[in-house]
Amino acid sequence: MIEYYYGIFLIQFIGYLQSALFKSERYYDVYGSISFLIMSLLSYLTREELEDQDGNQRSDLLLILMVIWSARLGFYLNDRIQKNQNQDKRFNGVRDRPMKLFIYWFIQSLWVCCLMTPIFILNNQPHDQNYQKDLSFGDYLLILCWVLSFLTEVVADIQKTLFISANANRFIASGLWKHCRHPNYLAEIIMHTITYLIFLRSHITHYSLLGSLGAIFTWLLMVFISTPTLEAMSDKKFQKDPLYQLHKKSTFALIPFFY
Repeated sequence: MIEYYYGIFLIQFIGYLQSALFKSERYYDVYGSISFLIMSLLSYLTREELEDQDGNQRSDLLLILMVIWSARLGFYLNDRIQKNQNQDKRFNGVRDRPMKLFIYWFIQSLWVCCLMTPIFILNNQPHDQNYQKDLSFGDYLLILCWVLSFLTEVVADIQKTLFISANANRFIASGLWKHCRHPNYLAEIIMHTITYLIFLRSHITHYSLLGSLGAIFTWLLMVFISTPTLEAMSDKKFQKDPLYQLHKKSTFALIPFFY
């Protein structure tokens, strides 16, 4: 299974070299999505099927969810950076500093590794390993919750894209953004938590903690890095706007009743 992680770091390192050479973050998110898609395919093609050849519904499900999520996010982020002259404000002061740029790519490598871990585990169980590979009613409820979260992220991204295109230099406080300042991030957290719960229902108990890395990493990334970074940018940009201050006081940054 370790070779999958080598593959992820190799793809990301190639992306880093290109990024450092041209001092550009143009394909940063594209390399992230490509890593998910390539490793999902390789994991599927090389997995050890059970001897009875009945298939693996649980593994197939996680692969499908990963491909849908990563492909959609990749297309969206690629379109967004194209509309912003191939620049991402997250990389201001970073794109021309190779060592700091390397940290960004390394974090993305860890992100891909952590999120792919449940799939790698399921696809590398030995033939004689007894675990729950078939889906049940509880799994279908989780799938429904995942779909709703996925649609929430899609709608939030569309709402923000349309708003910004018609309202340059203004903050969004309509649609889903009226109730939460980062609904797309909240949906992301929920989706990856659900993915872990689906994995957990396989009852592979000796890998339960390892399989949680994706959900934990997403929580940490969204709560302590992504959200605070965007909040700081908005605070600086709209610090003199009373409507923005009112919006901050009347909404949650990310998690209702918590943050």
